[in-house]
Amino acid sequence: SSFSNEYSSLYYNQKNYIYKNILLIPFQAQMAAIDLDSGKLLWKNQLHTSADDAIEGQGYKAYRNYYDYALLKILTYQIDIRNGDMYLIKKDTFPPESVVINRTPVPFVNSQGDSLLICTAVHQNGETKETQSHISFYNLSKGEVVFTTNIYPLNREGLGITKPPLLDLKNKSVIFIAFDQIICYDTEKYKELWRLKMDRDMLTSQPALIDELLYYPSEDGFLYQINPRNGKINWKCKTSGTPGRVSGYKNAVCIIGGGDAKWHIIDKKTGDELYYLKTPNLVNYPSSGFQRTLSVCPDQGIAVCCDDRDVMCFQL
Repeated sequence: SSFSNEYSSLYYNQKNYIYKNILLIPFQAQMAAIDLDSGKLLWKNQLHTSADDAIEGQGYKAYRNYYDYALLKILTYQIDIRNGDMYLIKKDTFPPESVVINRTPVPFVNSQGDSLLICTAVHQNGETKETQSHISFYNLSKGEVVFTTNIYPLNREGLGITKPPLLDLKNKSVIFIAFDQIICYDTEKYKELWRLKMDRDMLTSQPALIDELLYYPSEDGFLYQINPRNGKINWKCKTSGTPGRVSGYKNAVCIIGGGDAKWHIIDKKTGDELYYLKTPNLVNYPSSGFQRTLSVCPDQGIAVCCDDRDVMCFQL
């Protein structure tokens, strides 16, 4: 599908949503749905002038947060990905002259069959600079917050929740990243299960659950594998700072470093680097390097990536 010049506003670390043959893509305050079978644009729309760069979903229902700075409101919409119909399901207000980051909530159904949203918020007071981070569980059926708590210490440095919640369905838990801390909460009893303070924060990547293990690509130049049940670090592997996202294939995980522009392939079990790749364009262009975007398709055994010149497909 053609987005004319809109592709230039796509953010490499954004979160798209895919269900069956429909891909939903956010770009700035807009959204577009693409039929993956035909490549045709199903629909495109825009609400408000600012929105979160992540879309979460469950089945044909997707969710996204929008900001209305004139009304001082954060608006959560439910989207029917088949036709683009939008339904306002939640409104939150914030004080004027403040900095707010409310990530798009993550939907799930608990063991009692209740539909809930896992919400996060970071608010910085414009005068005092005091920054608060809190999480909440919102019951969609009842239309009310059933649990909320502060998750990161009050500070004046603007530090707080930096990533969307990561739902772990197998362990009935959810993982939050708040600056340099990883915090795991039980999604049934809403209690903290464990908390792990890392040496550095995660800036350019996202946490990932691959084969029931948690991966944390850190700004200290290491990739960490963590047991999501207890927060214990299994191993760490030297990669590079400012990395892209982690992908998995068979016995390995892959990540492209932003600092070294290399594609690192790491053994899942041991954490040893099996090998690394540099872009083939180095032969003719010595300054070339892989960019951070990497897409692995395990079913087909291929990976697609790019450097500053070409898009490439590799057989794994």
